[in-house]
Amino acid sequence: MFNVCPQCGAYSVEKNIEPGATTTVAICPTCGYAQSFLQLPLFIITGASGAGKTTICRELVLLLRG
Repeated sequence: MFNVCPQCGAYSVEKNIEPGATTTVAICPTCGYAQSFLQLPLFIITGASGAGKTTICRELVLLLRG
């Protein structure tokens, strides 16, 4: 799961998750931005701070949706 909002940049581990018929979204509690995400499959991405883990996760979602 991602903790930094791509719209406002706020860090928060708390999010409102709204499952939908076709997609699930996480809603930023600071600005209300809704970002869709896949729940399965589960990938575990590790690395040093600032290495690009969040960026690669977002790219993986685009690749998996095809």
